[in-house]
Amino acid sequence: MKKIFVIGGVVGLILIQAGLCLTAEPTRIRVLMMASAAGKGLPEMVADFESKNPNIKVEEITYSPEKDYETKSELELAAGGGTYDVVWVTGGAYQRWVHHGWIMDLLPFIHDPKLTDAASFNFEDFIGGAIRFFTVEGKLYALPILHSTQVLFYRKDIFEKFGIAAPPDTWDELMEIAKKIHTPEVGAIGMRGSRERGGVMWTFPQVLYTFGGKVVKDFPNDMHPVFDSPEAIKAAEYYAELLQKYGYKGTLSAHYKDISAAMQQGKMAMLIDGYPGVGPYEDPTKSVVAGKLGFYFVPGGPAGRWPAFNAHGLTIPVGSKNKEAAWEFIKWALSTERQLRGALEQNEIALTRKSALLHPEYLKKYNYGGGQLMRIVAEQLDKYVQSFYRELTPEYGDVEDICGIAMSKVLAGEESAEKALKEANQQLYEVYKEAGYYKE
Repeated sequence: MKKIFVIGGVVGLILIQAGLCLTAEPTRIRVLMMASAAGKGLPEMVADFESKNPNIKVEEITYSPEKDYETKSELELAAGGGTYDVVWVTGGAYQRWVHHGWIMDLLPFIHDPKLTDAASFNFEDFIGGAIRFFTVEGKLYALPILHSTQVLFYRKDIFEKFGIAAPPDTWDELMEIAKKIHTPEVGAIGMRGSRERGGVMWTFPQVLYTFGGKVVKDFPNDMHPVFDSPEAIKAAEYYAELLQKYGYKGTLSAHYKDISAAMQQGKMAMLIDGYPGVGPYEDPTKSVVAGKLGFYFVPGGPAGRWPAFNAHGLTIPVGSKNKEAAWEFIKWALSTERQLRGALEQNEIALTRKSALLHPEYLKKYNYGGGQLMRIVAEQLDKYVQSFYRELTPEYGDVEDICGIAMSKVLAGEESAEKALKEANQQLYEVYKEAGYYKE
C-alpha cells in the first residue's frame, strides 16, 4: 500500500504540475514598429507565430508614422524602455541608441543553442551589408527587416508624349526634362521636402555629394562641418529651384506618406525615393500609374553618383522584461517563410534574406518593368553605393534636425541657401564640439 501511495502521489503531483502548465498564462509581448512597407502585414500573420509559440501572446503591435517615429520611440527608451519588448530601429538612430545603452546586443541570443537552432536560423542567409550596417565594435544591435536605396521612377507614357527617349543620367539632364514636361496638373518631379527626420535629408544628400558638397570634411576622420561650402550651397540652390519650379504641389513639405500617395494619384511624372515603396505604385487597385512606370539610377553630378543606402531593423530594448519571448518573435518575423509571405501577400519587397530574395515566387511577382527595377537596384548597389551615405554618429539626430531645418528654409524661400547653410554649419560645429570631436 505504501508503494502504491507513493506512486499515486507522484502521479498526482505530475498531473497537478501538468495542469498548472496547461493553465499557466502565456508570456505577453508588445511590439513597436515604424509604419513602413516592410512588416506591415505582421498583425495579419501573428496567429502563425502564436500557433508555433503557444506560450507567447502578442498583446499589441503598434505602428508609428515615420516622420515622428524616432522622437516617440526615444521618449519610451529613455524612460527605461519597458513598455515594448521588440522595437523597430531606424538606420539614422541605431548608433545613438547604442551610445545610450538602450538596446541589446543580439549575438548572445544568436549563439545560444538553447535559444537558437543554428541550422534553421541560418544567420549567414541575411544580406551581409545590412548585418555590417548594424554591427558596432563587434556587437550586433539589430537584425535587418528592410534595406533600401533610392531610384528614379518615371512615367513612360509622359516621357513618350513629350518625345523624351531616355531617363536622365545627370541632374542637369533631369532639370531640362522637368522644364519640358511640367504642367500644373502633373508636376514634373517629387522628392521629399519635409524638415522632419527621414524627410529632406533622406533625399537631398544625393544631390549634395554629387555636386561635391559634404556635411563634414572627411567622415569619420575629420568631423569639422563644411555644410556651407560653395559646392553645398550650389546643391541646395539646385534642389530648391527644381522643387519650387517643377515639383508637384505639396512636395516642398512632403514626407514619405505624402509623396507615396501623390505618386499613386498620378500627381507627378518623376519621383526619386526608396525602391521598396514600389508595391502600391504598381498595384492597379490603388494606383492610376500602375504599369506605366520605368525605373533608372539616381542621377549623378560633377562628383559622380552617390545614391542613398539605408537599413532598418528589429531589436530588443534593454528594459524589456520578456527578452527571450521577444527573441522568438524576431526570429519568426525575419524568417525566410515570414518574409516571403509578406512579399507575396503584402508587397514587402526589400527583404533581407537571400533565400527569400532569390525565391522563384518572389522573382515572379516582383518582375516590375520586365525585371528592370531589380536589375537597376542590383547594379546601383553594386556599382554606385558609397562607403557611407549619412554621417552616422550618436549625434546624427541633432545633425539631421539642423540640416533639415536649414533646407526647409531654403525650400520655403525664407532664407537664401548661403545664409541658411552658414547658420546650420555653425550649429553643427557646436554639436560636434560638445561631443568631443575636436582637440582645439
